[in-house]
Order: sequence, then structure tokens, then C-alpha cells
Amino acid sequence: MKKERVILGKNCSYSADSKITGVNNNRVIVGGSGCGKTVSILEPELLELLRTGSSNMIVVATKRRLVDKYRNPLKNAGYTVYDLNFAEPENSNCCYDPLKYTKTEEDITDLASAIVLANAKKSNSKMDPFWDDSAISLLTAECAAFLALGKDCFADVVRFQSSMGIYSAGNAGITTSFDKVMEEAAASRPEYCIEKYWNTFRENPDRTARCIYTSLNTAMDKMFTSRICKVMKTRPVIDFQNVANEKSVIFVTTSPVKKITPRSCPDVHLPGGERAV
Repeated sequence: MKKERVILGKNCSYSADSKITGVNNNRVIVGGSGCGKTVSILEPELLELLRTGSSNMIVVATKRRLVDKYRNPLKNAGYTVYDLNFAEPENSNCCYDPLKYTKTEEDITDLASAIVLANAKKSNSKMDPFWDDSAISLLTAECAAFLALGKDCFADVVRFQSSMGIYSAGNAGITTSFDKVMEEAAASRPEYCIEKYWNTFRENPDRTARCIYTSLNTAMDKMFTSRICKVMKTRPVIDFQNVANEKSVIFVTTSPVKKITPRSCPDVHLPGGERAV
């Protein structure tokens, strides 16, 4: 088996085996637009992958040129190439559906929190946390209900949320057009505590509940556009647990103008053997 190298320049390469070097292979590359970061660092990594064929890779980039240039050579080398395109979702050959990776109540609440709090401005906001906390409870109830009913596509959650009818119940809070669905889901999977989260929303006065509903809609509209929801329904979901069992490269294309922050992406725990560049 050919050994991997860390290539830093012409006639300047080192072993990528941490057991030999005693250091990890993490690097921070800093430079302005057009200074050669891609051609000097990223492309040598891809070429090294083609040379050795001994590991997998996750490539996050804003330049489609990389995908177009290396897709076929990688396929010819026996790699499965996943093209996850957030800039132009309809051009993806797979999709990322966060609901597919949730298994427990804690997973669901973490996902709901990541979506509601994705806007980086909220970290410095002095707004009452009640609104975000309430939106998280509402989204947690909705996600848990769909999982309980065996419908684990997040595009369905988006459609469900946007079409909810809310009706005043006087001093008793509100009722909604989906109360029966929620009761059925809560009964089928009591470990998800769906009733608890749903009642947190339903016990609010009518006006407050509508504000919470609107707040959640605003957060979801920005992240899950109609194009992304369509891809969730029409493309196979990438299984991050299985990619470690095959030779694979995942290209993740993001918009060069849309700001991405760690909070905007629900956590994905990658299996061992993956390298991200």
C-alpha cells in the first residue's frame, strides 16, 4: 500500500502517518482570494488521494471547478463520489436530511436548537430567550412526531409547520389543526416526550402562540428553502455512517456569498477514517 504524504510545496513533503511524525495532520491555511490556497493545498490533497487510494475525504469548497475536474478521475479510481451542493441543490446527486440522524429525545432537541439558533446574531442578542426556547420546544415536538409516525423526512416537517392552523381556546390556550396527529404520535413513542413539548406550545395565549409560530417559520424559511426541500424528497440521503465502509469522497459545495457559521449546521459525527479539507 502506498503511504500518504502531506505535501507543502515542491520537493517538500512529509509522512502523513502521525505515529511516525508524532504530530497530527491539521493545518490552518490563511490567505486572500486568488492567492492559490486551492491549487497549492487542496488539489495536491486530491491528487495524493488518487495516488494512494487509501483513505476517504470530505471536501468543502465554493468552487465547482474542483468537483467537475476530479469527479470522473475519482470514480475511475474506484471511489464513490457524493456531490452535496448547497449552492445549487438541484444539481446534487444526494441530499443531507438532518432528521435521518436523530435517534433520541436529546438528538431531537439538539437538532431543533441548532436550527432555531442558527442566526449568529442571536448569540449577541438581548432579546428575551423565551421566544427561542418556545420555538425549540415547538420544533422538537414536530420532529419527534414525524419520527414516531415513521416519517423521517425533514421536508415533511417544514410543510407541516408552515400549514398549521391555530385557534384560540380562551383561557385554555390554543388548539391546532394537528392536535390529533400529535396525540397519535405521543401515544406511539412516549419516550420522545412529545406531549410535554407540544403542550408547552399549546398552553400559550393565542397571540403569544402565533408569535412563536411565526418566529419558527422565519428560522426555517432561511435554512430550508423550497429547492432544498425538493432535493430532500427526490435524492438519496447520504449516510455518513456507511461512507467509512467504502472508498468515498464527499464534495460539499457552499455559496461563496452566503455566510456559514458552525451554529447553522446541525452536528454530524463523522466516522473514523474520514479526512476533511
